[in-house]
Amino acid sequence: MRAKILRTAAEHFECAEADLLLADGQVTIRGVPRHNIALGALAALANPLRGAVRPGTEPGLEAAAYFGPAKGATAAGAHAMIVEIDPATMRLRVLKYVVVHDCGTVINPLIVAGQIHGGVAQGIGNAFYERLAFDEGQLINGTLADYLLPTSTEVQ
Repeated sequence: MRAKILRTAAEHFECAEADLLLADGQVTIRGVPRHNIALGALAALANPLRGAVRPGTEPGLEAAAYFGPAKGATAAGAHAMIVEIDPATMRLRVLKYVVVHDCGTVINPLIVAGQIHGGVAQGIGNAFYERLAFDEGQLINGTLADYLLPTSTEVQ
């Protein structure tokens, strides 16, 4: 986005991008601080009206970048649980569930915790509750009314 800001400002000031400074929410010409433009005003300039976009350019000051590791990336973790099964009713109870994950550098701990909680719920559901049931080739539990999913009481 910085490159787009400087390119747009250079066109506005009719100068080279190397002559510009981007700081404190504005772009100025080096050595001439009175020649400046706020990023908001620059954003308005970067969004021409009614299709007046020059060929080979993109309107706006937004930018997108994507990263994909060449060989993929996987997390390392271990899950273990202690369960109790009532032999009379076959009711399953999870007594203890332990999760250990090597997440690397955590940027947002709340998101990581939510991902792990969701993974635990999905794992318990997949192992003990969820099952595609067929009757002579026909799926008989194809709706959420019939497909058994764990609720918060099963994964608490």
